[in-house]
Amino acid sequence: MKKKRHSAPAPMKKGIARQHLIDIYSSIDNQNLKIGHILHLFLENNKSVAATIQAVSPLLPFGTLTPNKLKPLINKLECFKHLGRENEKDEFVEFCARPFMMSSMCDLPASPTPMDVSPTPQPELDEGNSFEGSASTICAMEVLQTNHPSTQDPLPGPSNVNLFRLFRNEVTPRKVKLKRRLQFVSTLRSAEKKKFHTRVTVLNDKIDLQKVYQIKYLNQNIRRMKQSMKKKDAIITLLKKEVREMEQGPGRSSEYYLKQLQRNHERLKISYKLKRKAREVETVSKDKFLKLQTYLSEKDELIRQYENEICELKEKLAEIEKEKTKQIETRKDRKTYSTDTRMLVYDAIVNQVPTQNIPIMMDSHSKRMGETLLSVPHRSSVEQMARELNSIADLKTAELAMRTKDLTLGFDATTQEGVHINSVHLTTKNDCEGCCH
Repeated sequence: MKKKRHSAPAPMKKGIARQHLIDIYSSIDNQNLKIGHILHLFLENNKSVAATIQAVSPLLPFGTLTPNKLKPLINKLECFKHLGRENEKDEFVEFCARPFMMSSMCDLPASPTPMDVSPTPQPELDEGNSFEGSASTICAMEVLQTNHPSTQDPLPGPSNVNLFRLFRNEVTPRKVKLKRRLQFVSTLRSAEKKKFHTRVTVLNDKIDLQKVYQIKYLNQNIRRMKQSMKKKDAIITLLKKEVREMEQGPGRSSEYYLKQLQRNHERLKISYKLKRKAREVETVSKDKFLKLQTYLSEKDELIRQYENEICELKEKLAEIEKEKTKQIETRKDRKTYSTDTRMLVYDAIVNQVPTQNIPIMMDSHSKRMGETLLSVPHRSSVEQMARELNSIADLKTAELAMRTKDLTLGFDATTQEGVHINSVHLTTKNDCEGCCH
């Protein structure tokens, strides 16, 4: 399927702003210069600030229009982006109709210096003369004028005039000469530029744009065809490889691999023989070799037995260490309980633990700590210890009563494990003892 050839793109339709400027401000009047004329020249010169200043310079005093003064107009033009709206279009028309006023003309003083500046004639150039000759004449004129400076002193200005501004905007003979030289060079440059522009337009007219686009599209098609040919060449190489393998067949390929393995095996055998010849091996008789072999087998068997026994002993040792616990004797002479055992019982009684639970609690706590009690006090022994504690308390209270003269008696009644208990407290100035009944 043939691809359609693209023709040259049609020229774009002019915008609203450009069409308005062409219709109204294409003809420029020196006496009535407006902002629309400046914007029209800016767009005609492909939005080049330098070219716009060059085109406007014949209409204004030299050096009055600068890029900084033209920039606000360009920024304002770029703000008009929706000229399809009536209000913005009216604002654009009103902006273009404003007169172009140069603020720099107001800043210049009326008479900066009283000296008379005699205009120097601008040298005229013929078509055959070069720019170097004109530049040399201008330099010579400048030297002659600098050798005869004006002897007239400037008059003092008003007191409110800014001296810095006067000094900056003062028109001196040197500035006038430089401005004239610059104007001459700019005119010469504009003339050369026009010549080159005309040459370029003539050459563009001679070139057939249709042929240029045709060559461009042909180059694109050639590039695409080369890429597709590369892909097809890669596919062809793969297919050739597959066909070659199919022609050889599976049997032939296996025979090839077998022969390759046999060759490798022969090479290894030869290298092994060469290595054995290179080494000097001590020879031993067959009987001695067999004896040593049996001896080594017996030793290996013994080593395996010993290793098995070591493993069994390690397992037994681990079990013994797990079962081994510290045994504590709770009785003295296997009859009476020790003071530590009695203190455990007393702590449980003070914390209101039932007497039937005290033996179970002591046994379980000792096991938690990795210890075992050889004899745990029974409930009757625990109650007997409690009675002994009661009798000890009675003895202490009796000793306190015998030792002091002034005592205070206090009575209390409580219930423990369903048993009603009455207690008597003996209080002195410093101590308090109680006895239970």
